[in-house]
Amino acid sequence: MNGISQAAVTKGVWLLTTGLNEGVSKLIGQSVRRYRLLNKKSSNPTIIGLTSWGTVTKHTRKVLTWQTSRNIEYTTLTDFAGKRAPTALNYDEKKTLDKHHSHFILLDNGRLGGYIDDNPRSDFVKKVQHECECRAITIIVEGGLNTLQVIKNDLKAKRPVIIIHGSGRLANVLGALLEASSKETKPTYKESLEDDVKKLLELDSHKHWFKSGENENINEEELIKSILELFEPIYREYLSVFCLERDPSLTDVIFKVVDAIQGDAEQQKNFFKLAISWNYTDRTESMPKCLEDDPTLYPSLFELALKENRPVFVDYFLRRNYNPFETTEFVKRSENLKKKRNSSNEFNSDQKRIQSEQESTENNKNSLNTQQVECAIKFIIKELYEKVETHFNRWSNPKTLEALDSNYTQLIGPFASSFYFEQNRRNQFLQDTKVFFYHGRTDKMNETSSKDNSIEKSRISYTCSKPFSSQHMLRELFLWSVYVGYADIAFVLLLQIESRMSAALIAAGMAQHLSLSASTLDVRHTYTEQAKKYEVYATDCINACYQHDERLACQLLLRENPLFGNVTCMQENTILSYGFYLERLCKTPEMDAQGTEFENAATYNYARQLVEDNYRPKVEQETSKLDAQLNSMKNTIDKLQVQIDSLNRSNEQVRAETNAQTYRMVTSMNWMMTAMARVRISNIPVPTFDNSTDSNA
Repeated sequence: MNGISQAAVTKGVWLLTTGLNEGVSKLIGQSVRRYRLLNKKSSNPTIIGLTSWGTVTKHTRKVLTWQTSRNIEYTTLTDFAGKRAPTALNYDEKKTLDKHHSHFILLDNGRLGGYIDDNPRSDFVKKVQHECECRAITIIVEGGLNTLQVIKNDLKAKRPVIIIHGSGRLANVLGALLEASSKETKPTYKESLEDDVKKLLELDSHKHWFKSGENENINEEELIKSILELFEPIYREYLSVFCLERDPSLTDVIFKVVDAIQGDAEQQKNFFKLAISWNYTDRTESMPKCLEDDPTLYPSLFELALKENRPVFVDYFLRRNYNPFETTEFVKRSENLKKKRNSSNEFNSDQKRIQSEQESTENNKNSLNTQQVECAIKFIIKELYEKVETHFNRWSNPKTLEALDSNYTQLIGPFASSFYFEQNRRNQFLQDTKVFFYHGRTDKMNETSSKDNSIEKSRISYTCSKPFSSQHMLRELFLWSVYVGYADIAFVLLLQIESRMSAALIAAGMAQHLSLSASTLDVRHTYTEQAKKYEVYATDCINACYQHDERLACQLLLRENPLFGNVTCMQENTILSYGFYLERLCKTPEMDAQGTEFENAATYNYARQLVEDNYRPKVEQETSKLDAQLNSMKNTIDKLQVQIDSLNRSNEQVRAETNAQTYRMVTSMNWMMTAMARVRISNIPVPTFDNSTDSNA
């Protein structure tokens, strides 16, 4: 039920059951509730119960009648129509409403007892699909004779049906047939299929499939005919099976079914977003070309993967050479600018158009670069930091670029210069003084900064005075992932960052600082463990550089890193261990470039191997595992064959010994009879004994 529960808590997913306090509907309600509690899902799932008014108990009908007439919540017993009216459902009754469903649709056909047919459910699903432009999938768990009508209606409407093989009753019969059949049904297959249905019905008696109120007069021939109709060639492609004992994830089966019936490009786009929300990692290996046709799709999907903490998808987009510097807002702005430019050129002559294009080329480039930086920083602050939920007592999410810079100064250390603003010694001294007085109290510090900048309070600026490129964007995403505790995304981004040692050491320091201000022990433990992982990563990178060139590796530890505020690895490591820092050494552009290239080359294999082992679909590894299992089975078969040969040899030896012993016994008996004849004790002829080795003797 975990796959169904995961689907139910996904935004935009509706789950439709009978809504009763028994059977599969009760099991689904309990499973969804349990999944929400264990995975800390705050969203309220939409679980709809659709059943007949006459199906529920008399007590339930009284409670619902009283509640709807008063339009208030029930808590105690009150007088209703001169009598004590029940105001709470009795959940010990099976035919009452399940308490974990969010909505109920009760249909009144004027009858008490029994069940309604499937037509209302099928019409409801069809209407919802048309109004909401969504997809519907039917999942069959157990099921009786009435389930055949459900499956038939869905197949006629071209809605996929997934059979949970191993859940019992009708699902086991259909699941076994689907496992044995192929989607390309041959004409001669119908006869064998009918024989298989008869055998399965004999093994699983279908008499207990009936529920009270259903038609129990259906004979076996009609039942077999109804089952065979589901396996018609026009319906076979919409039938899928999930085996409880074999298949690991129902979510993957659901996505494969939905993916197979996707039609136009718009549905594919919505499906990609759903795949990221559900973390359907298999889809990363088969992204179609429609991603390349829409320039705004890559940025939106990448940003969604960041927010949903999907490291496999983040790695996929980065491997496809996507530049995270190109945000969704910037792509839209650039597209609008192109449209305006093209529309203005239509009204100008060729000479004027060429002259205007030459004059505006440089201005447009500068304008686009400025807008790209503004959009990137705005996305970092507005979309990532402000919308994330953290659990710290002393740290508040930054809402301005100044506040973000202040947070980094306190988390990394005062030896790091500003990431965004050019500062002289006076400004640096003032910043260090603020950090000293407001250490660990970012809310007070940000409040003081906002008062000092009250003139520009009405307009928040996202411009920085320092250069900002793709590597700087990766730095921002990396520091954000460390801040919110998305360590898996941080390790994926480390593969793309050139200065991995400094980044890992800074991440370790940030995680340690954040763990000290955690609001719960669970959060503190999480950040402490992440800090240890970052330290191990940095140590392995240093060892990788040291193995290639000891001299350059030592220089890297003392080299200032411009990407991270001119901080050195030794400073970061010392501040982590002892609380003070060393003086900066060796600062030249040539050494910076040489050190960065060497570090990137020396640590690339380690970083890539870590990402491939943990955050990429393991198709080759799964194949190797299957080969290993096959080899193991072959070895087991060989061992069993050796044991069988040994047993055969032992059997032959025992048979030979038995024959020899039998021969000795027969000889002895003949000698005894001969001796008795000599003394003439009796006139009866002496019998003779033949030694026979025949097993039938």
